[in-house]
Amino acid sequence: MTKNTIKILRGSVGHFPLTLALLQNKLTVTIYYHTLLGTGRHIPCWTYITQGMKALKQKEFVFTLKLKTTDDEKKFSTLPLQLFMFLYQNASQNKRVDIGDTTSLSKKGLFGFSGLGYTFGLINSSELSLPVSCLSCVLLTKEELLVAQTLGLSRIIARMGYEKNRFPLLPWNDRQRSSFAFQRVLMGSAVSKLKSLPLKNCTVSLVAGDKVVLVLSTLLQRAMTDYVEAKGGRKSISEPVCLLTQIAVYHQGCLVWHPDKDSIAINTLPDGTGELIAGSFLILAPDKEKTSASMLEDGFLMEFNDASWPVFKNAVIEGLDVNIAASDGGMDFCLRWQAVASAGIFNFTDIGLDENQKSSDDDKASEVGLLSRVMNIFKR
Repeated sequence: MTKNTIKILRGSVGHFPLTLALLQNKLTVTIYYHTLLGTGRHIPCWTYITQGMKALKQKEFVFTLKLKTTDDEKKFSTLPLQLFMFLYQNASQNKRVDIGDTTSLSKKGLFGFSGLGYTFGLINSSELSLPVSCLSCVLLTKEELLVAQTLGLSRIIARMGYEKNRFPLLPWNDRQRSSFAFQRVLMGSAVSKLKSLPLKNCTVSLVAGDKVVLVLSTLLQRAMTDYVEAKGGRKSISEPVCLLTQIAVYHQGCLVWHPDKDSIAINTLPDGTGELIAGSFLILAPDKEKTSASMLEDGFLMEFNDASWPVFKNAVIEGLDVNIAASDGGMDFCLRWQAVASAGIFNFTDIGLDENQKSSDDDKASEVGLLSRVMNIFKR
Protein backbone atom coordinates (compact mmCIF):
# COMPACT_ATOMS: atom_id res chain seq x y z
CA MET A 1 0.00 0.00 0.00
CA THR A 2 1.06 3.56 -0.62
CA LYS A 3 2.47 5.36 2.39
CA ASN A 4 -0.33 6.36 4.75
CA THR A 5 0.23 10.10 4.84
CA ILE A 6 -2.69 12.42 5.57
CA LYS A 7 -2.80 16.11 4.80
CA ILE A 8 -5.44 18.83 4.89
CA LEU A 9 -6.75 19.98 1.51
CA ARG A 10 -9.59 22.26 2.61
CA GLY A 11 -10.64 23.58 5.99
CA SER A 12 -8.86 23.33 9.32
CA VAL A 13 -8.88 20.90 12.23
CA GLY A 14 -11.85 21.55 14.49
CA HIS A 15 -13.89 23.21 11.74
CA PHE A 16 -16.22 21.41 9.34
CA PRO A 17 -16.46 20.42 6.62
CA LEU A 18 -12.85 19.29 6.53
CA THR A 19 -11.33 17.62 3.46
CA LEU A 20 -8.28 15.39 3.89
CA ALA A 21 -5.99 13.86 1.26
CA LEU A 22 -4.86 10.27 1.71
CA LEU A 23 -2.55 7.97 -0.22
CA GLN A 24 -0.65 10.80 -1.94
CA ASN A 25 -3.86 12.56 -3.03
CA LYS A 26 -5.30 9.47 -4.72
CA LEU A 27 -8.13 9.45 -2.20
CA THR A 28 -9.82 12.33 -0.41
CA VAL A 29 -12.25 12.20 2.50
CA THR A 30 -14.55 15.04 3.50
CA ILE A 31 -15.72 15.01 7.11
CA TYR A 32 -18.90 16.75 8.25
CA TYR A 33 -20.21 17.42 11.72
CA HIS A 34 -24.01 17.63 11.66
CA THR A 35 -27.16 16.29 13.28
CA LEU A 36 -29.76 13.79 12.09
CA LEU A 37 -33.29 13.50 13.39
CA GLY A 38 -33.76 10.64 15.82
CA THR A 39 -36.74 9.72 17.96
CA GLY A 40 -37.75 13.10 19.30
CA ARG A 41 -34.25 14.53 19.26
CA HIS A 42 -31.36 15.40 17.00
CA ILE A 43 -28.42 12.99 16.92
CA PRO A 44 -24.94 14.54 16.52
CA CYS A 45 -22.87 12.71 13.90
CA TRP A 46 -19.67 12.75 11.95
CA THR A 47 -20.09 11.73 8.31
CA TYR A 48 -17.10 10.73 6.20
CA ILE A 49 -17.45 10.81 2.39
CA THR A 50 -14.81 9.51 -0.01
CA GLN A 51 -13.77 10.78 -3.42
CA GLY A 52 -11.35 8.85 -5.59
CA MET A 53 -12.79 5.32 -5.45
CA LYS A 54 -14.48 5.87 -8.81
CA ALA A 55 -11.10 5.82 -10.55
CA LEU A 56 -10.88 2.16 -9.50
CA LYS A 57 -14.46 1.45 -10.66
CA GLN A 58 -15.55 1.31 -7.04
CA LYS A 59 -18.54 3.27 -5.77
CA GLU A 60 -17.73 5.99 -3.25
CA PHE A 61 -18.34 5.31 0.45
CA VAL A 62 -20.28 7.15 3.13
CA PHE A 63 -19.68 6.33 6.79
CA THR A 64 -21.79 8.07 9.44
CA LEU A 65 -20.84 7.76 13.09
CA LYS A 66 -23.02 8.77 16.03
CA LEU A 67 -21.10 10.76 18.63
CA LYS A 68 -20.92 9.44 22.17
CA THR A 69 -21.77 11.82 25.00
CA THR A 70 -18.06 11.92 25.90
CA ASP A 71 -16.90 12.83 22.39
CA ASP A 72 -15.51 16.24 21.54
CA GLU A 73 -17.14 17.18 18.24
CA LYS A 74 -13.91 18.83 17.06
CA LYS A 75 -11.84 15.67 17.62
CA PHE A 76 -13.25 13.32 14.98
CA SER A 77 -12.27 9.67 14.93
CA THR A 78 -9.53 8.78 12.43
CA LEU A 79 -10.42 5.07 12.28
CA PRO A 80 -12.76 5.52 9.27
CA LEU A 81 -9.79 7.00 7.37
CA GLN A 82 -7.88 3.76 7.92
CA LEU A 83 -10.93 1.84 6.76
CA PHE A 84 -11.12 3.82 3.52
CA MET A 85 -7.45 3.21 2.78
CA PHE A 86 -8.06 -0.50 3.29
CA LEU A 87 -11.06 -0.43 0.93
CA TYR A 88 -9.05 1.55 -1.62
CA GLN A 89 -6.33 -1.09 -1.53
CA ASN A 90 -8.95 -3.82 -2.00
CA ALA A 91 -10.47 -2.03 -4.99
CA SER A 92 -7.02 -1.64 -6.55
CA GLN A 93 -6.78 -5.45 -6.35
CA ASN A 94 -10.20 -5.87 -8.03
CA LYS A 95 -11.87 -6.65 -4.69
CA ARG A 96 -14.76 -4.25 -5.15
CA VAL A 97 -17.98 -4.21 -3.14
CA ASP A 98 -21.53 -3.20 -3.90
CA ILE A 99 -24.98 -3.18 -2.32
CA GLY A 100 -25.51 -6.37 -0.33
CA ASP A 101 -21.81 -7.23 0.02
CA THR A 102 -19.89 -7.59 3.27
CA THR A 103 -16.28 -7.16 4.35
CA SER A 104 -14.64 -9.14 7.15
CA LEU A 105 -12.22 -7.12 9.23
CA SER A 106 -9.18 -8.22 11.21
CA LYS A 107 -9.47 -9.53 14.77
CA LYS A 108 -9.03 -5.97 16.01
CA GLY A 109 -12.06 -4.93 13.97
CA LEU A 110 -13.43 -1.41 13.82
CA PHE A 111 -14.87 0.14 16.98
CA GLY A 112 -15.18 -3.44 18.28
CA PHE A 113 -17.21 -4.64 15.29
CA SER A 114 -16.12 -7.56 13.11
CA GLY A 115 -17.26 -6.48 9.68
CA LEU A 116 -19.08 -4.13 7.38
CA GLY A 117 -22.14 -4.38 5.18
CA TYR A 118 -23.02 -2.06 2.31
CA THR A 119 -26.34 -0.60 1.26
CA PHE A 120 -27.43 2.37 -0.82
CA GLY A 121 -26.81 5.90 0.46
CA LEU A 122 -28.95 6.35 3.56
CA ILE A 123 -28.53 10.07 4.16
CA ASN A 124 -30.55 12.72 2.36
CA SER A 125 -29.27 16.00 3.72
CA SER A 126 -28.70 19.37 2.10
CA GLU A 127 -25.81 19.86 4.53
CA LEU A 128 -23.73 17.16 2.85
CA SER A 129 -22.26 16.92 -0.62
CA LEU A 130 -23.05 13.30 -1.49
CA PRO A 131 -21.85 11.44 -4.60
CA VAL A 132 -24.56 10.51 -7.10
CA SER A 133 -23.97 6.82 -6.49
CA CYS A 134 -22.50 5.79 -3.17
CA LEU A 135 -22.52 3.03 -0.58
CA SER A 136 -23.40 3.48 3.07
CA CYS A 137 -21.21 1.44 5.42
CA VAL A 138 -22.96 -0.51 8.19
CA LEU A 139 -20.98 -1.86 11.15
CA LEU A 140 -21.69 -5.55 11.86
CA THR A 141 -20.99 -7.68 14.92
CA LYS A 142 -19.49 -11.14 14.55
CA GLU A 143 -22.91 -12.83 14.70
CA GLU A 144 -24.48 -10.34 12.29
CA LEU A 145 -21.60 -10.78 9.83
CA LEU A 146 -22.03 -14.56 9.91
CA VAL A 147 -25.75 -14.30 9.15
CA ALA A 148 -25.15 -11.73 6.40
CA GLN A 149 -22.58 -13.98 4.72
CA THR A 150 -24.82 -17.04 5.03
CA LEU A 151 -28.34 -15.73 4.56
CA GLY A 152 -27.80 -12.31 3.01
CA LEU A 153 -27.30 -8.77 4.30
CA SER A 154 -30.91 -7.77 3.61
CA ARG A 155 -32.10 -9.86 6.55
CA ILE A 156 -29.79 -7.95 8.88
CA ILE A 157 -30.84 -4.56 7.52
CA ALA A 158 -34.54 -5.46 7.70
CA ARG A 159 -34.31 -6.47 11.36
CA MET A 160 -32.14 -3.50 12.32
CA GLY A 161 -34.56 -1.06 10.74
CA TYR A 162 -37.65 -2.69 12.22
CA GLU A 163 -36.26 -2.69 15.76
CA LYS A 164 -35.45 1.03 15.50
CA ASN A 165 -38.64 1.91 13.59
CA ARG A 166 -36.69 3.26 10.62
CA PHE A 167 -36.65 2.11 6.99
CA PRO A 168 -34.43 0.71 5.78
CA LEU A 169 -32.36 1.29 8.94
CA LEU A 170 -30.83 4.06 11.04
CA PRO A 171 -28.49 6.18 8.89
CA TRP A 172 -25.79 6.30 11.56
CA ASN A 173 -23.51 3.72 13.17
CA ASP A 174 -23.73 3.49 16.94
CA ARG A 175 -20.50 2.24 18.50
CA GLN A 176 -22.32 1.42 21.73
CA ARG A 177 -25.14 -0.71 20.34
CA SER A 178 -25.48 -4.37 21.24
CA SER A 179 -25.61 -7.18 18.71
CA PHE A 180 -28.94 -8.25 17.29
CA ALA A 181 -29.76 -11.88 18.11
CA PHE A 182 -29.89 -13.90 14.89
CA GLN A 183 -29.07 -17.41 16.10
CA ARG A 184 -32.62 -18.67 15.56
CA VAL A 185 -32.69 -17.09 12.12
CA LEU A 186 -29.44 -18.84 11.22
CA MET A 187 -30.55 -22.22 12.57
CA GLY A 188 -34.19 -22.23 11.53
CA SER A 189 -34.30 -20.54 8.14
CA ALA A 190 -35.25 -22.52 5.04
CA VAL A 191 -32.53 -20.60 3.20
CA SER A 192 -29.77 -22.20 5.29
CA LYS A 193 -30.69 -25.60 3.82
CA LEU A 194 -30.49 -24.52 0.18
CA LYS A 195 -27.82 -23.71 -2.37
CA SER A 196 -27.55 -19.94 -2.86
CA LEU A 197 -26.53 -18.27 -6.09
CA PRO A 198 -23.80 -15.65 -5.42
CA LEU A 199 -25.48 -12.88 -7.41
CA LYS A 200 -25.33 -9.10 -7.12
CA ASN A 201 -27.81 -6.52 -8.33
CA CYS A 202 -31.04 -8.43 -7.92
CA THR A 203 -34.22 -7.53 -6.03
CA VAL A 204 -37.51 -9.25 -5.33
CA SER A 205 -40.59 -7.21 -4.48
CA LEU A 206 -44.18 -7.64 -3.47
CA VAL A 207 -46.00 -5.24 -5.81
CA ALA A 208 -49.46 -3.95 -4.87
CA GLY A 209 -49.92 -6.89 -2.52
CA ASP A 210 -50.56 -9.51 -5.21
CA LYS A 211 -47.52 -9.89 -7.50
CA VAL A 212 -43.96 -11.04 -6.83
CA VAL A 213 -41.49 -9.30 -9.15
CA LEU A 214 -37.88 -10.40 -9.63
CA VAL A 215 -35.65 -7.68 -11.10
CA LEU A 216 -32.28 -8.91 -12.33
CA SER A 217 -29.29 -7.04 -13.66
CA THR A 218 -28.57 -7.90 -17.28
CA LEU A 219 -25.06 -8.76 -16.06
CA LEU A 220 -26.55 -11.79 -14.29
CA GLN A 221 -27.97 -13.43 -17.40
CA ARG A 222 -25.01 -15.78 -17.87
CA ALA A 223 -25.10 -17.03 -14.27
CA MET A 224 -28.87 -17.46 -14.38
CA THR A 225 -28.61 -19.31 -17.70
CA ASP A 226 -26.12 -21.72 -16.16
CA TYR A 227 -28.64 -22.39 -13.42
CA VAL A 228 -31.68 -23.04 -15.62
CA GLU A 229 -29.59 -25.28 -17.90
CA ALA A 230 -28.49 -27.34 -14.88
CA LYS A 231 -24.82 -26.40 -15.15
CA GLY A 232 -22.30 -25.80 -12.39
CA GLY A 233 -22.15 -29.38 -11.16
CA ARG A 234 -25.80 -29.73 -10.20
CA LYS A 235 -27.51 -33.02 -10.99
CA SER A 236 -30.83 -31.65 -12.23
CA ILE A 237 -32.96 -28.53 -12.50
CA SER A 238 -35.35 -29.97 -9.91
CA GLU A 239 -33.15 -28.73 -7.07
CA PRO A 240 -34.44 -25.47 -5.54
CA VAL A 241 -32.01 -22.58 -5.42
CA CYS A 242 -32.07 -19.36 -3.43
CA LEU A 243 -31.32 -15.90 -4.78
CA LEU A 244 -30.17 -13.58 -1.99
CA THR A 245 -31.64 -10.22 -2.97
CA GLN A 246 -31.09 -6.61 -1.97
CA ILE A 247 -33.21 -3.79 -0.62
CA ALA A 248 -33.14 -1.02 -3.24
CA VAL A 249 -33.61 2.71 -3.10
CA TYR A 250 -37.00 2.42 -4.83
CA HIS A 251 -38.51 0.15 -2.17
CA GLN A 252 -41.04 1.60 0.26
CA GLY A 253 -40.67 -1.12 2.85
CA CYS A 254 -39.40 -4.63 3.52
CA LEU A 255 -40.51 -7.90 5.07
CA VAL A 256 -39.18 -8.75 8.54
CA TRP A 257 -39.23 -12.30 9.92
CA HIS A 258 -39.52 -13.11 13.63
CA PRO A 259 -38.70 -16.83 13.97
CA ASP A 260 -39.31 -16.81 17.73
CA LYS A 261 -42.88 -15.63 17.10
CA ASP A 262 -43.26 -17.44 13.76
CA SER A 263 -44.57 -14.20 12.32
CA ILE A 264 -43.89 -11.71 9.54
CA ALA A 265 -43.96 -7.93 9.87
CA ILE A 266 -43.48 -5.07 7.42
CA ASN A 267 -41.18 -2.12 7.99
CA THR A 268 -42.15 0.83 5.79
CA LEU A 269 -41.36 4.44 5.10
CA PRO A 270 -43.51 6.74 7.25
CA ASP A 271 -45.01 8.41 4.16
CA GLY A 272 -44.88 5.43 1.81
CA THR A 273 -47.90 3.72 0.27
CA GLY A 274 -46.47 0.29 1.00
CA GLU A 275 -46.97 -0.77 -2.61
CA LEU A 276 -43.35 -1.89 -3.15
CA ILE A 277 -42.16 -4.22 -0.40
CA ALA A 278 -38.71 -5.81 -0.59
CA GLY A 279 -37.99 -9.42 0.22
CA SER A 280 -34.60 -10.69 1.42
CA PHE A 281 -34.53 -13.69 -0.90
CA LEU A 282 -36.34 -15.65 -3.60
CA ILE A 283 -36.37 -19.43 -3.76
CA LEU A 284 -36.86 -20.84 -7.25
CA ALA A 285 -38.37 -24.32 -7.06
CA PRO A 286 -38.90 -26.23 -10.34
CA ASP A 287 -40.68 -29.58 -10.79
CA LYS A 288 -43.68 -28.75 -8.61
CA GLU A 289 -47.34 -29.62 -9.09
CA LYS A 290 -48.46 -26.00 -9.21
CA THR A 291 -47.28 -22.59 -10.39
CA SER A 292 -47.49 -20.00 -7.64
CA ALA A 293 -45.55 -17.36 -5.75
CA SER A 294 -45.94 -17.18 -1.98
CA MET A 295 -44.33 -15.59 1.04
CA LEU A 296 -41.80 -17.50 3.09
CA GLU A 297 -40.16 -15.97 6.16
CA ASP A 298 -38.94 -12.55 4.97
CA GLY A 299 -38.71 -13.60 1.34
CA PHE A 300 -40.61 -15.45 -1.34
CA LEU A 301 -40.97 -18.93 -2.80
CA MET A 302 -41.72 -19.35 -6.51
CA GLU A 303 -42.90 -22.80 -7.53
CA PHE A 304 -42.92 -23.87 -11.18
CA ASN A 305 -44.75 -26.81 -12.72
CA ASP A 306 -43.90 -28.58 -15.97
CA ALA A 307 -45.74 -25.94 -18.00
CA SER A 308 -44.34 -22.76 -16.38
CA TRP A 309 -40.71 -23.77 -15.91
CA PRO A 310 -39.90 -23.82 -19.68
CA VAL A 311 -41.42 -20.32 -19.95
CA PHE A 312 -39.17 -19.00 -17.20
CA LYS A 313 -36.16 -20.90 -18.56
CA ASN A 314 -36.58 -19.43 -22.03
CA ALA A 315 -37.00 -15.90 -20.61
CA VAL A 316 -33.71 -16.26 -18.72
CA ILE A 317 -31.78 -17.66 -21.69
CA GLU A 318 -33.12 -15.01 -24.07
CA GLY A 319 -33.02 -12.14 -21.56
CA LEU A 320 -36.75 -11.49 -21.89
CA ASP A 321 -39.28 -10.00 -19.50
CA VAL A 322 -42.05 -12.43 -18.66
CA ASN A 323 -45.28 -12.63 -16.64
CA ILE A 324 -46.28 -16.01 -15.21
CA ALA A 325 -49.80 -16.38 -13.84
CA ALA A 326 -50.45 -18.49 -10.75
CA SER A 327 -52.30 -21.75 -11.37
CA ASP A 328 -53.97 -22.01 -7.97
CA GLY A 329 -55.18 -18.54 -7.12
CA GLY A 330 -51.88 -17.59 -5.48
CA MET A 331 -49.67 -14.66 -6.42
CA ASP A 332 -48.48 -14.10 -9.98
CA PHE A 333 -44.77 -13.87 -10.79
CA CYS A 334 -42.93 -11.41 -13.04
CA LEU A 335 -39.32 -11.35 -14.26
CA ARG A 336 -37.80 -8.06 -15.35
CA TRP A 337 -34.28 -7.18 -16.52
CA GLN A 338 -32.50 -3.91 -15.78
CA ALA A 339 -28.96 -2.56 -16.21
CA VAL A 340 -28.54 -2.26 -12.41
CA ALA A 341 -31.35 -3.85 -10.46
CA SER A 342 -30.56 -2.71 -6.91
CA ALA A 343 -30.02 0.99 -7.59
CA GLY A 344 -31.81 3.83 -9.33
CA ILE A 345 -35.52 3.82 -10.12
CA PHE A 346 -37.36 0.91 -11.70
CA ASN A 347 -40.66 1.39 -13.54
CA PHE A 348 -43.26 -1.01 -12.15
CA THR A 349 -46.21 0.52 -14.01
CA ASP A 350 -46.37 -2.28 -16.59
CA ILE A 351 -47.03 -4.84 -13.89
CA GLY A 352 -49.89 -3.21 -12.07
CA LEU A 353 -48.46 -0.29 -10.13
CA ASP A 354 -50.01 2.83 -11.67
CA GLU A 355 -48.00 5.94 -10.79
CA ASN A 356 -51.11 8.15 -11.06
CA GLN A 357 -53.23 5.92 -8.85
CA LYS A 358 -50.36 5.47 -6.42
CA SER A 359 -50.41 9.16 -5.54
CA SER A 360 -54.19 9.29 -5.04
CA ASP A 361 -55.41 9.40 -1.46
CA ASP A 362 -58.34 7.12 -2.31
CA ASP A 363 -56.10 4.43 -3.76
CA LYS A 364 -53.23 4.52 -1.30
CA ALA A 365 -52.84 1.27 0.58
CA SER A 366 -52.33 1.80 4.28
CA GLU A 367 -49.71 -0.27 6.05
CA VAL A 368 -52.48 -2.03 8.00
CA GLY A 369 -54.42 -2.81 4.82
CA LEU A 370 -51.36 -4.09 3.01
CA LEU A 371 -50.28 -6.22 5.96
CA SER A 372 -53.76 -7.76 6.05
CA ARG A 373 -53.53 -8.65 2.36
CA VAL A 374 -50.02 -10.01 2.81
CA MET A 375 -50.98 -12.21 5.73
CA ASN A 376 -54.00 -13.56 3.83
CA ILE A 377 -51.66 -14.54 1.02
CA PHE A 378 -49.23 -16.08 3.47
CA LYS A 379 -51.95 -18.25 5.05
CA ARG A 380 -52.93 -19.89 1.77
